Amino acid sequence: RVWLAGRVYQGEALERLSPPQEGTALFWALKVCGLCNSVNLQGGMGSGFPGLQGDPTEIALVQFAYRVQRDLEKKRLETRLVGELPFTSERKRMTVLYDLGEARVGLTKGAWEVILARSQFLHGENERVLLTASQRKQIAEAAEDMAQDALRVMALAYKRSDTLIGVEEGLTFVALVGLYDPPRREVKQALRKASQAGIRTIMVTGDHKTTARAIGLELGLLEAPGEVLTGHDLDTLSDRELALHLRRVN
Repeated sequence: RVWLAGRVYQGEALERLSPPQEGTALFWALKVCGLCNSVNLQGGMGSGFPGLQGDPTEIALVQFAYRVQRDLEKKRLETRLVGELPFTSERKRMTVLYDLGEARVGLTKGAWEVILARSQFLHGENERVLLTASQRKQIAEAAEDMAQDALRVMALAYKRSDTLIGVEEGLTFVALVGLYDPPRREVKQALRKASQAGIRTIMVTGDHKTTARAIGLELGLLEAPGEVLTGHDLDTLSDRELALHLRRVN
């Protein structure tokens, strides 16, 4: 599912997207999806993408970009990677600096709340505008809607910059992308067996708390609304407080 310039695309609407004109919001979204990753493309981009190697989430983004813009592999070869700020669990974002010929541009993807906080502009259909408070609210609501459907939500952004210094400040927000990473089929049965054996299961995940809650409900680990303990919460708890929380947090 993709939020782009105030519109949501999913299912057939995504399949009908055609290669965009340069400078549009979709153009920049495909740039980030296609280039801001560590996916190995050496195996080619043929039918079914058999040669892609790397992180499954990044592969999904590359596949989306390729489905819309078939010459992605050629365009990737025409660009030059200048530098990279890698993803870490603390940063929750990744940025690559590319020389696109006419200019150097930083392409950033990561946790939507982190990217939105670092964004100063919004790329509408065809132009860049200052990001307003109401637009921030609209983006946050769209991200929460995706997360409530158990989607992993990422944000895409860019900034024209000659160097990596300051490239992640004053970003231009482009899009939200929601990806579904379904639990394996055997998980529910395994959880049921564990419960029958007197074992209590607690799920630990790097996903946003809304996404985690939705998956917990899907697996039967939580009863609505269900309490979720975030990393920030953990940092503020004493050992005794944590022990009390873990009696009811799954």
